[in-house]
Amino acid sequence: MTSSKKMTITTNVQPLATLHLYLAIWKIKVVLTSKGNMQTYQNAKGQGCFFKVELTDADGTQMQATMFNEVARKLFDKFEIGKVYYISKGNIRAANKQSTTIDNQYEMTITHYS
Repeated sequence: MTSSKKMTITTNVQPLATLHLYLAIWKIKVVLTSKGNMQTYQNAKGQGCFFKVELTDADGTQMQATMFNEVARKLFDKFEIGKVYYISKGNIRAANKQSTTIDNQYEMTITHYS
């Protein structure tokens, strides 16, 4: 990777505050500030697992993110509190105020890991 491509990767990010329901393509740079335990669930579709994290960007904006099943299993041991991550694939939705302590109208589901 050339230095110009590295520059693109690190500068082509946007603040968490700019994410919204209708934004399909985005990239954020965040610090993992909190990580929950892996949990399991059972519903009509079957059994699965998930965990939640809290992310903070350079502006101090926070957002909760959840990973499910295969993505959760791949990322759980890789995600470390205090480390910086670039995230670009996920779904933004209205925050469930009953399941978060973060003051943000949105939350995300991280849907891809490569």
